[in-house]
Amino acid sequence: MENSVDTAIRFLTVAAGGVGFLVLLLIQLL
Repeated sequence: MENSVDTAIRFLTVAAGGVGFLVLLLIQLL
């Protein structure tokens, strides 16, 4: 259970970082 929660948290953190990176790229292009 704890392992699943930890994995989910890590996934969300990586996903959030990826989204932030894409947003920065879009801002640079604009």
